[in-house]
Amino acid sequence: MRASLTILAALAASLVPAAPAGAAAYRVIDLGTLGGASSGATDLNDAGAAAGWSRTTSGRVHAVVWRAGRIIDIGTLGGPGSRAASISNTFAVVGTSTLTAGGAPHAFLWRANQGAMHNLGLPTPVRIGDSGAIVGNATTAAGESVAAYRDQHGWIRLPLHGFDGSHGEDVNDAGTAVGTLFDDPHGSAPFVFANGVLTVLPSVPTAAETSADAINDAGLIAGQTFDPLGIVLWDGTSWQAKAERRDCPTVYHPIRRRAPPAAHRRRTRWAPGIVARLCRRQSRRRAPPRGRRGRRPGRPTPTGTAR
Repeated sequence: MRASLTILAALAASLVPAAPAGAAAYRVIDLGTLGGASSGATDLNDAGAAAGWSRTTSGRVHAVVWRAGRIIDIGTLGGPGSRAASISNTFAVVGTSTLTAGGAPHAFLWRANQGAMHNLGLPTPVRIGDSGAIVGNATTAAGESVAAYRDQHGWIRLPLHGFDGSHGEDVNDAGTAVGTLFDDPHGSAPFVFANGVLTVLPSVPTAAETSADAINDAGLIAGQTFDPLGIVLWDGTSWQAKAERRDCPTVYHPIRRRAPPAAHRRRTRWAPGIVARLCRRQSRRRAPPRGRRGRRPGRPTPTGTAR
């Protein structure tokens, strides 16, 4: 189970910041590769197992799991490449793999006790929870992204409620998913999907746009604002500001989406990592230009719930 989401930001007093007092100490571990030149980890579960990708000796990219000091090649769906996106506490892994050379990537589900990938179709998975629920993204005929959700009944595309598209970001271990609805060229609204109902959350009134990016098992949602840039926390009733853009370059702690193992869990160890991830994402996104902010003329601000 993920730890309570306590978002903290550390501010530096100089251009070369020192580690904040009382910060946890970390050791960087080289997880190795499948013989190629590079590899990358994308998610971590409570047992310390990581999922990601690695280049093989032939230069191809394969999805991998690092567990108990070993790197495991979990293969492909028949094509030359695959990448893992997320791993649950039950050691279920989701990601994408090609079926043939040059073919479109398909979603896969891999379980440690089964050993073979299962083809889940075309939506691209982003995160899997311990319940087995998966949040991901599909593409419409018009080329827009639309959030997708998968449970034991299969994939569904989440409703757009008049927006141009949406993007799924995270799902907790209870199966509650979050993401963002958007308009082109600018305009967005955060959403939460639970028990078959998509609820459009209110945006931060002092910002041009608000997104929902992560959710923990307590239902707390971490998000970000644009114009001004900032980090916010939804506590179930309202958004609370947690960091401003000027704080982002001095946020410490590694990027962690899940709680560390209980034996060495510290309150500040993983939640600040969400802040760091969001701040880095913000720095690559331009604020809406003046005169083009918000939704299209005549579109009402969304509120409430809908099935």
